[in-house]
Amino acid sequence: MREGIDQRATWALAAFCFLVQIPFLRRGISPLDEGSMLAIADALYQGEALYRDRVTQLGPVSYELLAALFHLFGPSVLVGRIVQALVLCGSVVLVYVMLRDLLGWRWALGGAALVLAVKTLGFPYWTLYNYAPIGLLFCLAAAAAVMRFLPEHRLGWLALGGIGIGVAFVTKQNLGALLGFATAITVFADWLRDGDRAIPALTGRAAVLAAGTLGPILVVIGAYGAGGTLGDLVEWTVVGLMHMGQPYQIPFPGLTAWWSQPESIGEIAFTYFPAPLLLLSWQGGLDMSSRAVVLLLEIFVKATYFLPLFLVAGGVVSLWRGDGSSLPRAAWSQQLLLILAGAACYGSVLARGRTDWVHLMTVQPALVLLCVAVVGQWARSVRWRSALSLWVGGIWLAAGLAIGAAIFAVYRVPVESPRGDLLASPTTARNSNRLLRYLDTRPPDERILILRAQPIHYFLSGRRIPGRFDLLMPGVIGPPENDALIAESLSDVDRVIYDPKPFPTIPVPITEYAPLTSETLASRFQIDEIVSEKAFVLKRADTGPPETVAVDIWRDFDRFSKSRRAQRDSWMVYRILAADLESGGEPVCVTVPHAVAPGDWIATTPITLPPPFWGGGNAPAARFRVDLRDGTRAETLYEASVTVDPPGERLRIPLSSVAGRQVEIDFCISALHAPVRAGWARPRIVRTDG
Repeated sequence: MREGIDQRATWALAAFCFLVQIPFLRRGISPLDEGSMLAIADALYQGEALYRDRVTQLGPVSYELLAALFHLFGPSVLVGRIVQALVLCGSVVLVYVMLRDLLGWRWALGGAALVLAVKTLGFPYWTLYNYAPIGLLFCLAAAAAVMRFLPEHRLGWLALGGIGIGVAFVTKQNLGALLGFATAITVFADWLRDGDRAIPALTGRAAVLAAGTLGPILVVIGAYGAGGTLGDLVEWTVVGLMHMGQPYQIPFPGLTAWWSQPESIGEIAFTYFPAPLLLLSWQGGLDMSSRAVVLLLEIFVKATYFLPLFLVAGGVVSLWRGDGSSLPRAAWSQQLLLILAGAACYGSVLARGRTDWVHLMTVQPALVLLCVAVVGQWARSVRWRSALSLWVGGIWLAAGLAIGAAIFAVYRVPVESPRGDLLASPTTARNSNRLLRYLDTRPPDERILILRAQPIHYFLSGRRIPGRFDLLMPGVIGPPENDALIAESLSDVDRVIYDPKPFPTIPVPITEYAPLTSETLASRFQIDEIVSEKAFVLKRADTGPPETVAVDIWRDFDRFSKSRRAQRDSWMVYRILAADLESGGEPVCVTVPHAVAPGDWIATTPITLPPPFWGGGNAPAARFRVDLRDGTRAETLYEASVTVDPPGERLRIPLSSVAGRQVEIDFCISALHAPVRAGWARPRIVRTDG
C-alpha cells in the first residue's frame, strides 16, 4: 500500500514539474551554447561524423542523443527543449526519492521544490538543450542507485550506479570522473564499517563499480572505433579538453562588498547574477545603481556560492567526529554519499575555474540535495535549525518566483524560423530576425561561415556549417594548428558573418587567439553589409597577386618613433594603429624608416570608430595622411578627410618613385570637427611576389 502511494506521488510530482515548464519551452535563446548543440546534432542528423567532421571537446552522448531524436521527430528547437524539460523533471524526481528515503517525505518535497526553482534561477540553461544538465541527471541517477545499494549491499544496484557514472563521463568528462571518485570513497568508507572488513567483499564491490563505469565508456570506444573515428574522439575529448578551460577562468566571488563598487557592478552582474535580472536592468526594470538592490542580490548570490562549501565541510566533520554515530549504518553511508556527490559536482565547476552563475546553476540540483541532506540531519537534533532552513528555502523559492516574473517581462519578442519560433529579449530578437532574413535571401548553396559564437543561426536557417568548427573562440580553437585549419578552410567560404561584439568573459581579441584566421579574414575579405550590431557580412575581396611583407608596422610598433597618443589595438579582425583624437589637436603620427626596394608599396585601411559603433551613420570624419621624406624632399603620398565607417577598400600606395632610397614614412591622423577614435588597419609595407 505504502509503495503504491509513493509511486503515485512520484509520478504526480513529475507531471506537475513538466506542466510548470510548458510556458518556458519557447522562451530564451542561446546563440552560443544551445546553438552549438543544435548545429552539431543537425550535422550528425545529415550524415556527418562527430569529431571527424564536427568538433567538440565534450563527450558524445548529448550530441548523439539529440541527433537520434531528430531522426524520429525531425530537426526542431522544440525537440531539444522538451528533452531538457524532461531532464529537469528527472532531476526533481531523483532528488525527491533520495531525500524521501533518507529524511522523509516533508524534507523530500521541500528539496524537490528547491530544485524546481532552478528553472528560473538558472534560466535559460535549464530550458535550452545543454550537455551539462544531462550529465548531471546521470550523476543523480548514479547516486540514487548507489543509495539503494548501501542498505543491503545488493551488487546490482552498485553496477547500475557505475553505469550512471560511466554515462555521465561520456557526456561531461570531469563531472563523471569526480562523481566516480566520490562514489569510490563512499563505498570504501561503508566497507570500513563492516564488522569483519573482509577484503573479498571490498574487492568484489570495487570490481562491480569499475565494470559498471567502464561499460558505457567501452561501448563508446567500440562504436567510434568501428566507425573509424576513435582517434578523432581521443584527440578532441582528451587532448582538446586540455585547451578548453585555459581562456575562461572566472574567479570565485570573494568577500569584497559589491554594493560599495557601483562603477564595476556591470561586469559583476554579467558574471554572477541571474541573466534575466541583468536583461531587466538593461530595459530599465531594475535599478542596478541602487546600492540597496545590489546588496540584496549580493547576499542572495554569495549565500548560494558559499553555503554548499560550508555544509560540505560541516557535514563531513559531523559524520567523522561521531555526531553521526546515532545514525544507522546505511543512513550514515547515504549521508556521506550525498555530501561527497554534491562536493564532486561543485568541484567540476571549481576545478575548471568557471565559477560564474550559469555554471554554478548547471550543478545546482546536486547542491540542493547536499544542503537539504545535511541540514535535515542537523535539524533532527536542534529545532531552530529546522525553522532557519524554512526561511532560507523560502527566500530561494521567492527569488525563483521573482525571476520567473522577470523572464516573462523580458523574453517576449518572437524570433521566427522554419526550425521553431522562440521568444527572446528585444535586442536579441531584433538581431536574430535580421540575420535570419538575410540568410533567407542568400542562395542555398552559398557557403556562409558564421563567426564567432552564433551557431544557432546555422540551425534555425537550416544551413550547413562550412568546415569542422562551428565556433571561433579561445579554447575551442585550442592549439595553433587548429587556427591554421580554420584559416585554410576560408578559401572555400563565400561569405563570413562576423559578430564584432566582445564577450565580457573573453577579453582576448581574435587577433591574439586566432592570428592566422584573423589575418586571412582581414586580407581576403572586406565588409559588404552590416545586418545588425552583431552581424557584419564580409565578402571575398580581390586580393591580387601574392605579397611579401617587408615591414609589419603593427608588429614592430615599439621600434618606431611615434606620438605619445599612438597605440596598438585590435578591432574585430583588424590590428590597428589607433589614437583618440581631439578636435583641432595635433596630428598623431607614427614614423617608419624604410629602405625602399623595387615593387614596394604601402598597404593599409583607414578606419574611424571601433566596431560597436560602425554603421551608425553619424561617425565623425578624421584626416588621414601619409607623408614621405627622403632627406632632400618631402611629399604627401595620400591625404583624405573622410568618414571611414566601417572600413572600406584597403589603400595601395606605391613607393616606386623612391625605389632604392632610404626614406621615412609618416602615418598621421587628426580629428576635424569632433573628437574621434581612428586608426590605420593592418599598416604594412609589402612587395608583390613575382
